[in-house]
Amino acid sequence: MGCDDKIRPLKYLISFDKLLSEYESLRDGDDEVLAARAKQVLKAQEEYPVLREGFEDLELIHEHKEVISLILQDSFSPILGENEIKVASIPYFDFFFNPSKRFRVLLTRLDLLINPIYAIRRLG
Repeated sequence: MGCDDKIRPLKYLISFDKLLSEYESLRDGDDEVLAARAKQVLKAQEEYPVLREGFEDLELIHEHKEVISLILQDSFSPILGENEIKVASIPYFDFFFNPSKRFRVLLTRLDLLINPIYAIRRLG
């Protein structure tokens, strides 16, 4: 991924276990709407235990992009995406994923300011 050539102080393990555990609690709760949503997320994830167990290979984020997006959807509310500046990232890496709409807009504008010729070519 181009990120593995740096020396880092920590060994990383990407896992969505904490969020999935919260969905398990919601699934067993009294709110039927939240329980249905939790069941949907847990069902989508159950084919990919590596998302709960944890992984180091950043390529798996791209491979499981749809499921990860579903797991993170409640944390990255589409309703607030135009206003909130949010992104999932890994500390000490030049790598992020699941950016909010607002973050994408700002990143595009920043790219236009820093490198206008490249940005114009990329945006077409």
